[in-house]
Amino acid sequence: MLRTRIITALILAPIVIGILIYAPKPLMGLFFLLCATACLLETLSFMLPAFENRLAGKHVDTIVTKASGETHTKIFAPETRRPMLITVGLAWCMFLLMIFGGAEGAFGSLVAGILATIMVGCFLADDVQLGAARSISMVFSLAYSVLPWVAVWQIYLMAPHSRYILLVVIIVWCGDTGGYFGGRMLGGKVFGDRKLAPKISPKKTWEGAVCGLLLSIVV
Repeated sequence: MLRTRIITALILAPIVIGILIYAPKPLMGLFFLLCATACLLETLSFMLPAFENRLAGKHVDTIVTKASGETHTKIFAPETRRPMLITVGLAWCMFLLMIFGGAEGAFGSLVAGILATIMVGCFLADDVQLGAARSISMVFSLAYSVLPWVAVWQIYLMAPHSRYILLVVIIVWCGDTGGYFGGRMLGGKVFGDRKLAPKISPKKTWEGAVCGLLLSIVV
């Protein structure tokens, strides 16, 4: 695991840093947009069935990952294909309006996007419960997956050569590195057998979380 991390860092770190420093503005905007799209598709793949099953009692076809036993939605299953693609289209519109409209147009684009998402979610459903479930899941997915990348774009514009983006990346790397080594060296020695989130990631420890946070603060 450690060897894989080191090799990955040695190969990817120069590439990522070079892209952030030297890539032209339109290319960076496209890159952030593609990242937001990938995050949105992944979020929708579990948000749509979760809300539809719970609020509307609607069964959505799922697949099970053999290694972890986790359940995921078939991304292009008939039940989710149309709302997912429409949500992605709305996200593209929101993101592009925020990019070309600047900070002044960001709030208006956000409000318009949320209202459009709610309306689309309602019109795509056959009943009130399903409409509410789809609207909530689509709005939450947009907020959770797209807005952070809009914030990243605004941070990118704050200084030349992606200085603040590089700072964010370095802080994240330090947090991950501190968490990894802190968990390996101190795991279970300070907080005992208490795990950070055993149902989500059984190997994560409180010691690793604290070490990662402290290293990020120091940097």
